[in-house]
Amino acid sequence: MITIITSLLPDSFNESVYFSLTLTTWVSLFITILIGLIVSSIASKIIASILVKALNLKKVQSLLSTNERDLSLSKPLNLILLGWIFLLGISSLTLSGNIINAFTVSAKILTFSGITWLGFQIADIIQSSILFQAQKTTSKFDDLLAPLFGRALKIFILIFVIISVAEIFNLPLSSLLTGLGIGGIAIAMAAKDTIANIFGSLTVLVDRPFHIGDWVVIDDAEGTVEDVGFRSTRIRTFYDSVITIPNSLLLTAKVDNMGSRTYRRIKEHLSITYQTSPEKVEAFCEEIRNIISTHSATRKDYFLVNFTGFKDSHLEIMLYCFVKVPNWQAELDAKQDILLLIAKKAEEMGIEFAYPTQTLFIHKEDN
Repeated sequence: MITIITSLLPDSFNESVYFSLTLTTWVSLFITILIGLIVSSIASKIIASILVKALNLKKVQSLLSTNERDLSLSKPLNLILLGWIFLLGISSLTLSGNIINAFTVSAKILTFSGITWLGFQIADIIQSSILFQAQKTTSKFDDLLAPLFGRALKIFILIFVIISVAEIFNLPLSSLLTGLGIGGIAIAMAAKDTIANIFGSLTVLVDRPFHIGDWVVIDDAEGTVEDVGFRSTRIRTFYDSVITIPNSLLLTAKVDNMGSRTYRRIKEHLSITYQTSPEKVEAFCEEIRNIISTHSATRKDYFLVNFTGFKDSHLEIMLYCFVKVPNWQAELDAKQDILLLIAKKAEEMGIEFAYPTQTLFIHKEDN
């Protein structure tokens, strides 16, 4: 087709030379690029729609769109097809060796850029598919596995592309690999922190000290686990900042997983006045036990309510119980409900809560 179009051009086009190429050649290149843009744009959209239907990716696309991420397969496919069409087009042109090599390398770089982009998009698709399926299961292991698997896949894709680009530029891969072998010890020493972080991420994956969304305390960091990567773990604190912890620290750090609790503890010391009679103290403790045993959120098989001592300005009753709730907000709601019920019962029984007081006795001497 390009040959037919260029044959219609006047002979003067072959005599005009610009930047070492005849005007006819420039027209041919322009036509090749134009055809490539049109054909690749149409074909990429068709292929992308077929892949979306064949692999049933609409649900994953909607999941990614809610996270403001683009899952368009047509864009990277467009680059790949454009590179291929450009390679076919310039192979039919009469060009000098240096020029055709330059155009060939450019077309290959365009192709591998599209392959890299497509590979990253596919990695995101797989990661999001795992997360989508994880929402249907009670296990949180797949929530942790998905981001690590996605990042590992991207690393392999990047290595493949780097090797391919090195071959395009005729870089001595064997020499590079030999150099890496000789300098492996030095590289390992320099990258010991990175290696430790990778082992830390594997430890999290195997031992599962926490999962995505768990409330954890790691040394002086406290918050909700937001993301686990190869290098670090991100924790969203309760004041909405993000703490990044290198995974190497997880090999030795003490991890307190507050999110894995079945029950959440309530421990309070109730202070009542010294004017309360022993009978009322005993009856008040029994009423508190009834409140705990009948409350919908409390653990029924183990709780303690006892008079524990005579303090400086009050009598002390210890309340020790557990509630079974899904999160901190529900814990606070349950605790509030229990304490208000206790306060109402104290009011009904005529029991007053004490506060720190001092009594001053003044002795007046007779003159």
